[in-house]
Amino acid sequence: MGLPILALLCVVACEKNNDLDEDVKDPQGSSVIKGEFVGNSGCKSNELRTSTRPEAAKFIYDEAKGEVTFTAVNRFFACESSHFNTTVRVDNEDIFIELSAQEYIVDERGDTLVTKCICTYDITCKLTGVEKKAYTVHVTGRGEQSYVMDLTQQSEGAFYMDPEK
Repeated sequence: MGLPILALLCVVACEKNNDLDEDVKDPQGSSVIKGEFVGNSGCKSNELRTSTRPEAAKFIYDEAKGEVTFTAVNRFFACESSHFNTTVRVDNEDIFIELSAQEYIVDERGDTLVTKCICTYDITCKLTGVEKKAYTVHVTGRGEQSYVMDLTQQSEGAFYMDPEK
């Protein structure tokens, strides 16, 4: 893989303690998008069951700061999940957000137990170095969904689950 291609790929493991350098530029002079895990909701299974058109993701763009707060909504993980994380990778106008969690518990004897129920969670990350243009956001981790986030048209929005799928 050539050096210019490597410079365009940005892989950031997002944890709460990341140091973000918002002044980093790629060779073409654009800001390099970085990601940071912000947090997650608790288990909220019942809300998804009662909604006819549940949210799948939402975003808020702060143009002055070049930041997007992106929340993957109603993502399925085990009920006892903990240590949620996001990993962000960028390739031109494609933003890849991988969601993960520790989906097991350790009992008082130190044995690892797999939980037998599923909950939905909201998982939020912050993207920095974001320019006002259109991006395709690919969210993975328990399935994959893609959304067009056109920041030239709106500074906040939501995406909904397709009831036909």
